[in-house]
Amino acid sequence: MRIPSRFAVSFAAGLMCSLAAQAQPTDRPAAFTQAINAALSLSPGLNFYEAKLENDDGVWLFDIELFNTAGTLKTEYEIDASTFAVLKNEVESTTSAEQAEFLAIAALLGGAGVTPAQAITAATPRTPLGAQFEEIEREIQGGSLVYKFEFTNRARVLISASTGTPTNPGNPNPTPSPSDPSVTAIIQAALARYPGASILEVEFEPSDNRWEVKLLTSTGTQRKLRISTTGVIISDDLRNLSKEDKADDRLKLNGANGATITLAQAATIALNAAPGATVVKTEWEFERGVPVIKVDLVDSGGPRTILVNARTGAIVSPTPKPPKPVDPTAQIGLGAAINSALTANPGTIAFSVEMEPEGGRQFFKVRTLSITLPLRLRESLVDGKTAQVRSTALLPMSTEFLNTARLIRSRIGPSTITFQTAAQNALNTLGDGVVEKIELEPENGGLVYRVDVRVGEKMFELEINGQSGAVTPR
Repeated sequence: MRIPSRFAVSFAAGLMCSLAAQAQPTDRPAAFTQAINAALSLSPGLNFYEAKLENDDGVWLFDIELFNTAGTLKTEYEIDASTFAVLKNEVESTTSAEQAEFLAIAALLGGAGVTPAQAITAATPRTPLGAQFEEIEREIQGGSLVYKFEFTNRARVLISASTGTPTNPGNPNPTPSPSDPSVTAIIQAALARYPGASILEVEFEPSDNRWEVKLLTSTGTQRKLRISTTGVIISDDLRNLSKEDKADDRLKLNGANGATITLAQAATIALNAAPGATVVKTEWEFERGVPVIKVDLVDSGGPRTILVNARTGAIVSPTPKPPKPVDPTAQIGLGAAINSALTANPGTIAFSVEMEPEGGRQFFKVRTLSITLPLRLRESLVDGKTAQVRSTALLPMSTEFLNTARLIRSRIGPSTITFQTAAQNALNTLGDGVVEKIELEPENGGLVYRVDVRVGEKMFELEINGQSGAVTPR
């Protein structure tokens, strides 16, 4: 079971240090910069060639390669991605092919003064949404020296080593002509057809040279419009949505209700931040629980994405999240699992429940707190098929968790909604799904439930107010 730090049980200090050393860096651009600079500082006079972030048996490492101007030697560093300590340093003679490549790069260094750190700064805004840096390499393309960035989703970005600007020769992404209507005009055309509608998404379709607008009419009907680059509505269809899309749209509309920035305004903000670019898509999203508008653009350097805070208009940075594997579905409900755990542990309250697959079957891990002193933390494993409690264990409590437990105990009362109500509110908001995890936490003088709901293959992370039951993304 994954436990947030505030609920972490006590572990030996040595184990905690070991886990910290194995963690991958949360800020990859900064970590790449620090690792590369560390290697260069240890080898004055050598030149940067390549940097990779790799997982070696659970330990995250940077593999940095440098070369001398003569191309005869290369130096390889292995650097811990958490502590930036040098774990290995090897100097080797180059092969004939490597020497030829290094000599060609060295010949262009005089006119290519952009440092790796500067290239990383230029490439960071072009990180594809949901992806992260994986590899950086100096190479020659089209007779010019560039930094090639590769991301975890296999996307690539090139940064000129001479100018520090993105470069994407032969960019294959068609965009609307500068003389065509803007995104704002396309939105206005859609609203003229459906006054008072909520615009969910606007996207340019390069294959058909037209725009596609998804909206919800004022009467609650989902429509999809196709609009030509001259602003003429070509088609107007009813949208037949999957359950994942229905849940996604409902959550977006829930967040859009508190927004002050429109899709058109967000497009203008993004264009001001990326002069010379063209908007090809704009839609509602969420970032760390805050409604944002995602704007996709294309310029001479290729595609990029900008997120605009829908409440303030500020540009925000995305937070990549690794996908979670789909778990098998339990046959009992969350409420039944909680009741079984409470029956097995009388005089307690539940504060955390999570679905846990094991041996091809689904189980629930239910954590409970004693109501009376002394406070006790127990974890029960409940069979997802029979609701039988398979085991109950008394867990140690860290000082941090003990303080949290006291807050939960002092704030819970008759007005606190139940786990079942919180889960149902989450499902009502999305219209479908399975609650895979729910936790009770103290926050801002009250209590909140943090709920993870899977709809199809997509995970939604929500926060439910413990008193009002209000639902917000997180």
